[in-house]
Formats: sequence, C-alpha cells, structure tokens
Amino acid sequence: MKEHTIINIKRFLFMLLGNCCIGFASAMFRTADFGTDPFTCMNLGVSSHLLISYGTYQMIVNIVLFIPVIILARESFGIGALVNMLGIGYISDFGVYVFGKFGLSIESIHSYMPLRVGMVFVALLLLGFGCGIYMESRMGVAPYDMIPQIIEDNT
Repeated sequence: MKEHTIINIKRFLFMLLGNCCIGFASAMFRTADFGTDPFTCMNLGVSSHLLISYGTYQMIVNIVLFIPVIILARESFGIGALVNMLGIGYISDFGVYVFGKFGLSIESIHSYMPLRVGMVFVALLLLGFGCGIYMESRMGVAPYDMIPQIIEDNT
C-alpha cells in the first residue's frame, strides 16, 4: 500500500472516531439533562414537537444548511462533512438508547446528581477529543459549522 493511501485511511478513521465521540458526547449531555448547546437544544425541541427523531430532524436541518455551503463554500465540503451532517444526530439517538439499556435514562438518573455531573464532565472531555480529531482529519466542515464562516466572509 502506498504511504499516501495509508495516511488517507488514517485520516478517514480519525474522522469517523471523532464524529462518534461527538455523537456520544451529545447523548451524554442529553441524558445528564443539564442542557445542551443552542443548536442541539433547538433541534431537540422542534423534533419533539414534530414527533420525529432528533437524528432525522438534525439531518433535515443540515441538508437545508448545506445549500448555501455548496453554493458559497464548496471547497469546505468533504466526506467528513457528509458523515457529520448525516450521522451525528443518529449517533446521539443511538447513544441515548444505549444509555437507557444500561439503566442510565434521563428519568432513572434525574435525582442522582453525582452521576449526572460525572456524565457532563466525561461528555466535555469526549466532545473536546472528538472535535479535535474530527477537525484535525481535515476531511470537511459540517454545514452548521461553516455557516458562520460564510457570513463573515460575505459581510
């Protein structure tokens, strides 16, 4: 195997690992029930009112946000952006499901503050690690991350 191919495979695997870490960190924030970032909060609220899964609604929002990105910043898009925009919500939904199977549902841990605080702490570390390796893979920028840069570049 050529060295260039090995490097691309490593970058791809790091991108996948980063996205999985971000998704599971999001699931931990949701399960700990202390709140999430504004984008996730909006997506959780609207998806619950529309009676669709968080993952499905987040994918729909990302597809809508993808339109200006592809028009104005096509060079920022890559396979990493595609995995991020289509997968993070579903990974988060899967994480919430898995935590629930292990007895860590929002309802079951709501009165156990040390566990909730611990989950937030681990989620912060996992999110930081996931974002770091996802960005370092340089395989594309998710639409919701690229929109602020497009606004700055065009104003």
